[in-house]
Amino acid sequence: MITDSKGIQIGINEIKKYEKILKKTKYIFLGNWNNNKKSNELLKYIINLNKDTKIYLDIGDPSINVENLDELIRILRENKIWALSLNDYELEYLGNFLKLNYENILDLANKLYKTLNVEHLDIHSPDFVYSLPSKTYIKIEKVKPVILTGAGDTWNAGNFYGYLENLDDKDRLLFANEIAKRYILNEF
Repeated sequence: MITDSKGIQIGINEIKKYEKILKKTKYIFLGNWNNNKKSNELLKYIINLNKDTKIYLDIGDPSINVENLDELIRILRENKIWALSLNDYELEYLGNFLKLNYENILDLANKLYKTLNVEHLDIHSPDFVYSLPSKTYIKIEKVKPVILTGAGDTWNAGNFYGYLENLDDKDRLLFANEIAKRYILNEF
């Protein structure tokens, strides 16, 4: 797991000491792309270390790092990323940034999936979750949250775990939702 939630700017120089481990790893979770101005440098470095490594990418709010968004899009189009996770706001932001015309949010997700070179695109929102390419859609039960900060990170942790456990898309999304729901209800 490589993440930079506080914007401390982790780049190649800061991660190089872990190169032997990174070269052998099967999975890498790269989170909070938005907070790190060196995220594209880091993503390219990780991609080139081992072409067999599966990368799960959570970009966070792209408007915070818009100056690096064109390059991220280029990286995503040129390299096969295993899973890209977006919330509904991030999905719409990318769709508008890429000037994609769409009828509704699911149409946008499908168009973005076709535009980028990702194996899986997972969308999570307060109302639904959606996974491509399977087009698995699950409506979300409404609850009154106690905590909101970290809900997306918690959802991503559950989703990533579901991938690692080879859950089918429906079970993976249900599991990620249940983890996130328990978190926002402060049931841990």
